[in-house]
Amino acid sequence: MLDGDNGQWNYAAHYNLLAPVPHPASCRDGYSFRQHVAAARRNRGVPMIEEFDQFPIFYFTNHRSIQGPEEIHCMPDHFDKLDVELETAIVVCRDGRNFTADEAEKYIGGYMIMNDMSARTLQMEEMKLNLGPAKGNDFCTVIGPWLVIPDELEPCAVSAKYIH
Repeated sequence: MLDGDNGQWNYAAHYNLLAPVPHPASCRDGYSFRQHVAAARRNRGVPMIEEFDQFPIFYFTNHRSIQGPEEIHCMPDHFDKLDVELETAIVVCRDGRNFTADEAEKYIGGYMIMNDMSARTLQMEEMKLNLGPAKGNDFCTVIGPWLVIPDELEPCAVSAKYIH
């Protein structure tokens, strides 16, 4: 609908944005940045993991808790120290297992914004059991609102040497 006040399209007033991939078969969350992991471990008073660079590190998160970018649904106690981590989601579009970094490009169907939600108060209590994230991290993962395919990003490609 056209907004009469400024002549701009106002989609939000008439549409609910949904998750671009509402029912994925699986969802994993992984470590990407050494600096992030090192800082988190330093804050907890533990040394950096020596094996960090040897293989990809991820955990399975609840693929049934995917939500779109609109209202977030979760239990009231989860809002105590709610942590929202802005991440990049890589959507794998074909069957594959244990493929190499060099092979990864042909498995990527697109990219999305992902907000990994954690109820830190609950999660810290659960982590004392050394089993990993449980209810404090499996209640909500927000993705979207758009899925961007690799071809759309090609014109924006930046050499890795300029990122650092």
